[in-house]
Amino acid sequence: MSEMKFSLAVLTGGKSKRFGSDKCAYKINGKTMTEMIVNSIGELFDEIIFVGLDPKIGFGKIVEDIHPDIGPVGGLESALLGSKYESIFLVACDMPFISPKAVKMILDNKDSHSIVCPIVNEFYQVMHAIYSKSLLHLVQKEIEREKPSLTHIVLSAPDTLFLNESYFQRLRGYERSFYNFNFKEDIGIHNTENAF
Repeated sequence: MSEMKFSLAVLTGGKSKRFGSDKCAYKINGKTMTEMIVNSIGELFDEIIFVGLDPKIGFGKIVEDIHPDIGPVGGLESALLGSKYESIFLVACDMPFISPKAVKMILDNKDSHSIVCPIVNEFYQVMHAIYSKSLLHLVQKEIEREKPSLTHIVLSAPDTLFLNESYFQRLRGYERSFYNFNFKEDIGIHNTENAF
C-alpha cells in the first residue's frame, strides 16, 4: 500500500433513472455493486465513506450529500469535507469491476498533485480519480456554475496529473476497471468477460 493515507469515497446518491432501479443495491452474482467495489479495492484505503444513501452493507461511514441535485460535483464536495484524510479516491457505485491493480497504479502517482486522473477510451475518468482537500475552493466555485462538471474541475486545477491509457496497458483487461453501467443489459455483456 502507498505510504500516503487515502479515503475511498463511493458515490451512492445517484437517481439511477436510466438503470430503472437503485444501482447501489443491484446484485451481480449475489453481491451488490457497492459490495463488489469495497471487496475489490477496500483494503487499499485507510477509510471508506459512502456519499449519499446508506448502502446497508454494515460498515463504512455515511456522509450526507449536501447538494444531492447537482450530480457528482456535489458528492465530491461532501466527500472532501467528510474525509478523515487529505486525499480521496472517488468512484461511482456503478463501477463493480474496478481493479485493485489499476487503482494501486493511480494511488502510486499521487505525490503532490491535487488530482490524478486517468484518460481511458479518450475520456477523462473523473469517477476513477484522486482528489485532494486543497481543491475545496475550486469545487465550491464549480458548484456555483449553471452546469457543474467534474471534467471542468479536472481541467481547471493547476496541477492535475493525467495518466494516459498507455500507462495501464501493461495490465491485462484494464478497460474493465473503468466500466460504469447506466443500463442493466450492459452488465451481462461485461460480466462474462475474464476478470483481472
